[in-house]
Amino acid sequence: MVIGTALVASILLMVLLLLGCQRKLIYMPHGYEPSFRKGLTPGAVELTFQTSSGKQTAFYVPSCRDAAQPPEILWVCFHGNGSLSLDWLDTIEKVKKPGVGFLLVDYPGYGINPGKPTRQSIAETSDGALQSLALHYKLNVTDLESRMNVLAFSIGTGTGLDFAGRHPVKVVLLLAPFTSLLDMAQRQVGWPLCYLLLDRYDNAARLNELAARSPQPKVVLFHGEVDDVIPFEMGEKLAAQHPDMITFCPAPRVDHNNLPDAVGPVLQQYFNAEK
Repeated sequence: MVIGTALVASILLMVLLLLGCQRKLIYMPHGYEPSFRKGLTPGAVELTFQTSSGKQTAFYVPSCRDAAQPPEILWVCFHGNGSLSLDWLDTIEKVKKPGVGFLLVDYPGYGINPGKPTRQSIAETSDGALQSLALHYKLNVTDLESRMNVLAFSIGTGTGLDFAGRHPVKVVLLLAPFTSLLDMAQRQVGWPLCYLLLDRYDNAARLNELAARSPQPKVVLFHGEVDDVIPFEMGEKLAAQHPDMITFCPAPRVDHNNLPDAVGPVLQQYFNAEK
């Protein structure tokens, strides 16, 4: 009887810990250095807006340092769980094609944003960033949606595909995507504890939704063959779902954190492509 009670207590404690701490395992919010604005690209626009998480900040970075006109092509960018939106700067500052703009979204709790990152709060912030950019250029959101693409890395593939599921997009570039966060949780904690997962990003389901659109967006999936965080096999599985829509680009001898730099030259081809 005592052993049984102790076992139940141990299981309950584990459940409570997983419920209370799981988002600290999924997200790793951190801030910018106080002087971070000195590193902003000339022409960058700091966008502020309100959500239920409080005052949020996103950044719009135009190619060729020209923010006078709205972008002809807009990339909405989603970072990984251990990075920040401005970490994309090294990649996007190499873009030479005029008329290309990048909307960099920091999640609640990241950068200078208050709040806590959750699937719902990130969706609210990313939608708010798009609305704020439209307001900045005195446009409707639908005007920006007609020229919009998505760039996403790691956990950002979940937030980015959620965003793409709510908005029209033309091109989606996914770096190291997972099939679903439930699949990732099952690998980490096993069954049935994986079903305690709160933020159930499902990239496979979102790609199915995109495939049902007419016309379909172009999806390009990059994955490092020696990824030690999100298994390469997950990228393969996602790409196989819709081979007519998804182009799969394996990166030999590349791990998780080095993937954005490794595929940077290929990303430039998409950034500098015609509409």
